[in-house]
Amino acid sequence: MSLIIEGVTKRFGDKTVLDNINAVFDEAGITCVMGESGVGKTTLMRILMGLEKPDEGRVAGIGSVSAVFQEDRLIEDISAVENVMLVLGRGVRELAESELEFLLDASSLYQAVSELSGGMRRRVCLVRAMLKESDTLILDEPFTGMDEATKARVIEYIKTRRHDRTCVVVTHQREDAAALGARICLLTRAEAVATI
Repeated sequence: MSLIIEGVTKRFGDKTVLDNINAVFDEAGITCVMGESGVGKTTLMRILMGLEKPDEGRVAGIGSVSAVFQEDRLIEDISAVENVMLVLGRGVRELAESELEFLLDASSLYQAVSELSGGMRRRVCLVRAMLKESDTLILDEPFTGMDEATKARVIEYIKTRRHDRTCVVVTHQREDAAALGARICLLTRAEAVATI
């Protein structure tokens, strides 16, 4: 089932952040949500995740969600492996290690995440989201702090590990959308328009 956003409006006080947003994200496809800063991309992602309720309109077909938030949501004083294991349960240390080793040096897997760089932390967040069972992946600016070579590896990881889940990625770069093979949903002050 496609992910459908129908007539979604969200206000905070007297400020309208989203105004009658309509979009359809293909089932099992990748869609990049783009738009200028402050247009409401993160608010829309929070609505998709069920963390905010729209004042008007509805979302259908979302199912269960795993996410990379715009800010890192890691437990600072435990390792990358232990942060990933939080979504996997006990007895899956080897899986967490092997997935993290695809994106991080093995030497960093057992450092406290507070000691990792911003780009490394984003990769830990991504592995955790990708390994959590879900129907939909929401990735809000997952490439922050990454150089081009690292980003290319991360994009390949997303493409090979999403297992036909519907994937919504917030990014500012059209090149990211092209590398992901994604459709683009352009969010403007008036409406969201899906384009190829």
